[in-house]
Amino acid sequence: MSRDKYLSVNNFLKMNFINKKKEYFIKVSNNGFTLIETMIAVSVLMMGLFGPYTLATNSIVAARNSKNQIIAFNLAQEGLEYIKNVRDSNYLADTPPPVDWLNGLTSSCYGTDCCVDPVANIIRPINNSSCNFGILQYSDVNKYYTHNEEGATDTIFSRVVRIADGVDPTEERKVISTVTWEEVSGTKSVVLEEYIFNWK
Repeated sequence: MSRDKYLSVNNFLKMNFINKKKEYFIKVSNNGFTLIETMIAVSVLMMGLFGPYTLATNSIVAARNSKNQIIAFNLAQEGLEYIKNVRDSNYLADTPPPVDWLNGLTSSCYGTDCCVDPVANIIRPINNSSCNFGILQYSDVNKYYTHNEEGATDTIFSRVVRIADGVDPTEERKVISTVTWEEVSGTKSVVLEEYIFNWK
């Protein structure tokens, strides 16, 4: 056998041995995951999913709470504005004798909780059934909040308005508008105060 042939056969044998060795190595390393490896992989996957899920859940709750706070603030402001509107309407009433600037306000809201409904144009004590006992309803048809309208549905919001003395009771009154609502974390409220004056 010539030297060249010997080298070729020798190289062929070496290559086959190396290939067999590689195949053997690949077969040994492909036996699959153990139980511990699987548990670690699942744990890492769960941690990766839990973070975004928690973030999304907290974001949804925060968005709902913010929405409720904005609605409550506007409802409380509406209560104040309605009281000022009644005061201004008393000034504009051109009937002799002059109408008292607190006409319609002190009999219902002075020193006690009352409900105001700008849609129905009512001011009544809170225990009156026409006020729905302070619980606000929402009309899907007309897109406004009210106290007692057929077809309107109860909401989570409740509004009360109270009128108290100011520094000079003959010329000044303090108006307090409070809106409360229930959330998962408990009862929330928005309280707005404003002074109205006898400016005429």
